[in-house]
Amino acid sequence: MDIRAESLSAHKWLFALPLAGAVLTILISTSMPYQQQDIRPWLEHIPFERLQPYVSVPSFSYGGDPVSVAASGVEGYVEFFIRKASHVFMFTAIFLAALLAVYPYRLPFWGKLAGAYGFVFMFAMLDELRQHFSPDRHGMWQDVALDMAGVSAAAVIVVLCWLWRYGSRFM
Repeated sequence: MDIRAESLSAHKWLFALPLAGAVLTILISTSMPYQQQDIRPWLEHIPFERLQPYVSVPSFSYGGDPVSVAASGVEGYVEFFIRKASHVFMFTAIFLAALLAVYPYRLPFWGKLAGAYGFVFMFAMLDELRQHFSPDRHGMWQDVALDMAGVSAAAVIVVLCWLWRYGSRFM
């Protein structure tokens, strides 16, 4: 399929739609109080106690708060990992959507990559700062670090795919 430069430039804004959707999703979800997003009642229906003899459950501290089964129960412990995995997934999706948004522009690959990475880093920091002003939310630098760990892994995969496809050309 041949994509013509004229059709790309006429519809550049279409490439930004996934980014707008992903950013809007984060803004809406981080504006909600924690109680509206609590999934522990749903997790109570899963028989985790059957797995307990087979699984060693570590305890640790995240943002100064203990994370353990003893501190938050099995449902709270599992919910913690689901929430952090959603952080990584959503900010990785924002990074990939930001790469797509800059795709139709005549920029070198590294410029597009750095721009998308920088955008996600700034957005993650501003979103965590904004959470300080939302009821029952706490912005944490650890969440920004977690977000960027996922984005960094995605960036490495994107670079490796680019190198595999194009080699050192077009960089």
